[in-house]
Amino acid sequence: MRFEFYRQVANQHGLRAAAYNVAYRAANKLTELMILDGVTVSVATLDKKFLEEPKAKEGRFLDFATLKRLSKNPELMLTERFIEQAEAKGDRCYGFLEGELLSSYGWYSTKPTLLTEVRDDLVIHFNPTYAYMYNGFTHPKFRGQRLHAIGMAKALEALTAEGLDGLVSYVDSTNFASLKSCFRMGYQTFGHVALVKLGDRFRSYASAGCARYGFRVEVRRA
Repeated sequence: MRFEFYRQVANQHGLRAAAYNVAYRAANKLTELMILDGVTVSVATLDKKFLEEPKAKEGRFLDFATLKRLSKNPELMLTERFIEQAEAKGDRCYGFLEGELLSSYGWYSTKPTLLTEVRDDLVIHFNPTYAYMYNGFTHPKFRGQRLHAIGMAKALEALTAEGLDGLVSYVDSTNFASLKSCFRMGYQTFGHVALVKLGDRFRSYASAGCARYGFRVEVRRA
């Protein structure tokens, strides 16, 4: 079963990716290890085809009253508590509406943000001249239409017009499909953050390329 998985990785992403995945999984048998690839996109690197508005969908930054109303739909993976926390932090959500259905959304912040999708004791820091893109979601009914990428491109355009330099985010280094999608859109890798468990807690290490973007992960003590 494991061999079949590696064979699929090799067929889709190459032998180098498959070998990396083998090494990554072997390391995680010894300790807990996560390697996050830091990525960035600006209007200069963006593939402009992603700025085309999808048909029958209205894309915009959504107000919080609308988000709280829409969050009553459990399929959207949004909770009122999350929305309230994002609102208090000044984060913004760019989404596509089709009538009363939120087909896709992504969140943007210029302040340190919890990596709750990884662990609840990790905080990502970055240069506030960039917006950190996180918590992207596309409703299953609308997947395959590149709404996530288009939403990021439209948000990037709007945020750049407000004076920001671009977007930063991260992709797990073994998520080769997501990395390819990012590269198609115009994202570029600038560095890596390694999170490794030593003893009873995690340690975080950022590569040299992360310094330009102030990109690091803080491990908070309980």
